[in-house]
Amino acid sequence: MKKTIINFCLPALLACHAAVAAGQGVFTLPTTEEQTNNIIRMKGQISDVPTVYIWMLDAETNAEGTKPMEYKPEGSTDKNDVYYKIKLNGSSSYDTPISNNIISATPSITDNAVLRPNYDRYEQKSEEYRLARIKVVDGYGSIKTRDELTTIRGRGNSTWWCEKKAYRLKFPSKTKLLANGDGTNEYADAKNWTLLANAADKTMLRNALTREVGLRIEEKTGLKALPYYPAYQFVDLVINDNYLGTYQISDHNQIQKGRVEINSDRGWFLEAVTGDSFVEEPYVTIGASNNTCVVNVKNPEDEFLTDEVKAEITDYLSKAFLSTVQYAPGTNDFSEETGLFKYVDMESLVAYTIGNEITGNYDGLISNYVYRDINEGDKLKFGPLWDFDIAYGNYGNMEKAFVYQSEKYSNLKYRVQYLMENCPAFTNLLAMRWKQVYDNGSLITYLHEKVDKIAAEMQYSRQLNYTPRANGGAGWEINSDMLGWGVKTYQDYASAIKDVKSFISTHVEFLNTEILKMQTDVEQGDVNMDGKVDASDLVRVVKHITKENTSLSEDQIRLADMNNDSQITVTDAMKIVDKME
Repeated sequence: MKKTIINFCLPALLACHAAVAAGQGVFTLPTTEEQTNNIIRMKGQISDVPTVYIWMLDAETNAEGTKPMEYKPEGSTDKNDVYYKIKLNGSSSYDTPISNNIISATPSITDNAVLRPNYDRYEQKSEEYRLARIKVVDGYGSIKTRDELTTIRGRGNSTWWCEKKAYRLKFPSKTKLLANGDGTNEYADAKNWTLLANAADKTMLRNALTREVGLRIEEKTGLKALPYYPAYQFVDLVINDNYLGTYQISDHNQIQKGRVEINSDRGWFLEAVTGDSFVEEPYVTIGASNNTCVVNVKNPEDEFLTDEVKAEITDYLSKAFLSTVQYAPGTNDFSEETGLFKYVDMESLVAYTIGNEITGNYDGLISNYVYRDINEGDKLKFGPLWDFDIAYGNYGNMEKAFVYQSEKYSNLKYRVQYLMENCPAFTNLLAMRWKQVYDNGSLITYLHEKVDKIAAEMQYSRQLNYTPRANGGAGWEINSDMLGWGVKTYQDYASAIKDVKSFISTHVEFLNTEILKMQTDVEQGDVNMDGKVDASDLVRVVKHITKENTSLSEDQIRLADMNNDSQITVTDAMKIVDKME
């Protein structure tokens, strides 16, 4: 994210925030629309991040639940006049006609169904959207101030147990919820967005930091091997005039320009999961007996997800992950012609593995997103990097462990382990890409700097998040495990940041030692580094010569340069043919 440039047009307000952080006095939030509008006119907000105000609307909606129900009151003759059935100010019926300037109307704020006062750890998360009005106040320019209709519902699996809930927003039409102050927008223009609570992460920055990990992988390898890097913008969230603390606006994981960019009708977007709580209709199951994996089908949807398409997905995944990755040495085929990497894009899997391993994500193999486009020859790819609130040492003993070595059961962990222990093509490419990302240890400095940068972006907001409600804050406790799993808690925020940095330093050096141990000696001509010179190496060289694929790394180009003349030509291809015979 671009750094928010703080405009100190409200020094008194910010001084008040500082006083609250120091435990002095009480900070009073705007509690009426009039006060909120005054804040807008003053170009201000609650803290140093944008403020999102949401009011629940008691309304009759259309079938999709995304718009208030339009209707014409009796006697109306103006065909251009649109009315909505909405209860306002405690009205007992929907009969009050509200014209299409509804945004200027004052909504009822009597319904607190999604708020903390009704908190129940085991309450059922509603999948139904509720109509709401959203107002985003940003005096500093990183989000354009907006005021419009949206819909909202709860989101999350285990994190829904937390008292600080996460939410999903769905707008009636595509919305640039994240836009830079200069009018440019590198983020999605989409209906669906998320408001992450980061309740299990006392730093509240682990998910944001993972975006920076993805950007680092792309920058250092020169490859766009992951589909996108989920955005972050920290905000203060107020629902029905209840201040709920620091939240993170981020992408909703879906097929969408700026997110997973594949065919939206027939492209595959899938989630391989472990555990019944993660299973969602529709899904397919691959494997048999105790060697199964459930895969949620996010796309195709509706009429495009026929029985034939589900059978095709099942067959393809079975070939990729089950029939080719067994547990007995010598029974596997990892080749690009007939085996695992005929179906799976190796560069994508390597990038995804590096991202997962850098974070030390204990949950890294519990839920994994994969996708495949519809063009001939398209392979299954991995990503995005998603859901990292218990990563970076927040849970589990991961400082000196690979993700597949976590104690948490996963349908995929043994397959990943076998791949990393028995597939030279994969581990050699992994080591090569790792060296680029590690870059002589600069990865540690890079991540430390990003931790400081992200923490600074929400300095006042995070202080209010952990300020008692009696003093005007959200009242969340930095020394309390809201999730109940045993995640890290701290006495103060500085200790939390220090802990994340310490984990990064130790874990990254562990990875560097262990990954480089996996690298094997590779003979000239073995371009894919799988331990032999064969047709797959020839194919890579020919594609490089014809510019069909120019993604060979420096090491692979060196291996392909059979006559050592610093260029890859037909002569090199012929020498590889000779070596195959």
